[in-house]
Amino acid sequence: RVFSIFTTPNMLAGYLSLLIPISVGLFIAEKNKPRKVYYAAAIAIMGMCLLFTMARQGWIACCISMIVYVWFKNKKLLLPAVLGIVALLVFCMIFLPSVSSRILYLLSPDYIASSMKGGRVLRWTQAIELFGQHFWTGMGLGQFGGSVALSHKLNNSVSLDNYYLKTAVEMGIFGLTALLMLTYNLIAWCSRAIAKMQESAHRDWVIGILAGLVGVI
Repeated sequence: RVFSIFTTPNMLAGYLSLLIPISVGLFIAEKNKPRKVYYAAAIAIMGMCLLFTMARQGWIACCISMIVYVWFKNKKLLLPAVLGIVALLVFCMIFLPSVSSRILYLLSPDYIASSMKGGRVLRWTQAIELFGQHFWTGMGLGQFGGSVALSHKLNNSVSLDNYYLKTAVEMGIFGLTALLMLTYNLIAWCSRAIAKMQESAHRDWVIGILAGLVGVI
């Protein structure tokens, strides 16, 4: 699993999920042929890199980003885009054993049992229980799930790879609501800005940025 300059493949996949849709926007907007070839090569390299991270959530996020891009670019192409993503998934499942085993393991009883003992399911269950105990105001920033809590060994904290749950545990329902409102407003304002844009190149860039942000969200 590739990880580049980052500490984990999942972190690299997160950045790629943001950058690939932006690069697609640049590719579509570009009229200069040499630059268009450059953007196409960059997209292909980043796509292969995302594949080799073996980060399932990165794959899902990137697919969602591309669907969002097509939605804002041309809704008539939405169904072909979804079918194309499904066809790509089927191709990878058939011809790339490492990808198929990665996906199928997620659905296996062994994964569920392992995750309940010391993996994601256990960590999320602990976080949900703590959220219930500190529902209104949370435990306080830096108290659970993140690098601060881990480095200072606070509250027997585990590494929590779900930012929404981490926010809920540390800031309670008020903090989680504020985060969701911020997220909604970000998408809503960007959508309104796209609708008002007249120049197609600028519109393609902004759609790419919004699609990347949605993938990260």
